[in-house]
Amino acid sequence: MYRGYRYVHERAFIKHGFETASVTDFTVFYSTSKLHKTSWNTRPIVSCPSTLLLNLGKLIDSKLQTVASAQPSYFKGTKDLFDHLASLNLPPFARIFLVDAVSMYTNINTAAALWEIA
Repeated sequence: MYRGYRYVHERAFIKHGFETASVTDFTVFYSTSKLHKTSWNTRPIVSCPSTLLLNLGKLIDSKLQTVASAQPSYFKGTKDLFDHLASLNLPPFARIFLVDAVSMYTNINTAAALWEIA
């Protein structure tokens, strides 16, 4: 019963977004750069203010945030990670290594991604 009730509200939220969206507003594509780094690689951003996709994006983000925060490896932020690491009882010779993902979106195979989405 509860699940059906929730889905009715989610459909109403999406429908409201479609009804109030501006048909003259378009999505906005822009990019950002991390100027403090030596390589000024851009990060693509697609913004959907006042468009048909706005409420759908909000709903999907809400669902994904719930799933992500339920994972045992989830940290709310860098401070939480460092607090957790500081609380570990590690031997004095232990080392911690950090890695960073680079260019995740620019390396996605477009044809494969579109097939998966379809």
